[in-house]
Amino acid sequence: MRQQVLTDPLAEHSISMGQLMSVIRRRWWIVLLLPLVAVTATLLFQRNEPYQSTVRATVLIPGDTEDPGSSERPELMVLDDLPPFIRSHAFASDVLAAMEGVSLTVDQVQSALDASRYSRVLTVYVTSENDQEVEEIAAAAESVLPDSINSYLMPDDGGLATVRVIDPPSTPSRDRDGHWLQLLITAALGVLIGALIAIAVGSRDGTVAQSSTEAK
Repeated sequence: MRQQVLTDPLAEHSISMGQLMSVIRRRWWIVLLLPLVAVTATLLFQRNEPYQSTVRATVLIPGDTEDPGSSERPELMVLDDLPPFIRSHAFASDVLAAMEGVSLTVDQVQSALDASRYSRVLTVYVTSENDQEVEEIAAAAESVLPDSINSYLMPDDGGLATVRVIDPPSTPSRDRDGHWLQLLITAALGVLIGALIAIAVGSRDGTVAQSSTEAK
């Protein structure tokens, strides 16, 4: 009596990792071409970014302590107001007033200014397509920063904030922090998507099925 062998339909169509790698190797040019194009495009984008300069300063508000307990302390509220203030029309007006012989408007200066804060360290970003403008705006921002903060953010009957520049304006550059990480992520995603495309093309023209049959 012949013994009947039961087969699993899913097992018949299963594809091993080795078979997938075989399909990918046959279309290696897809796996390499996509990340190459993606990285090249990212590099071109990075090289055409606007120029940027940064200024870093520490800001110590009267009454500030090392105690991180309460989030309702008024000095913390002032520190939280720093980035929006740097982006304000008022600060841009002070910066423009400190610049001599320029044809810029307040709106142009304001659009070039941005900021972030980490703890007591304020970072001012100056970004523009013109490196000379970036250099001039950054220098003016550094010079007016202490007086502007005390004029607009501190009460008239209170103490003054202590603002110390710890990093003077950097040389205007198109480079940014994180550019290399961005390139690595782009390359990795390109390889992954390229491999998926190679597998999909192989599946459509029967290469995957052929590899599975040959493996049996």
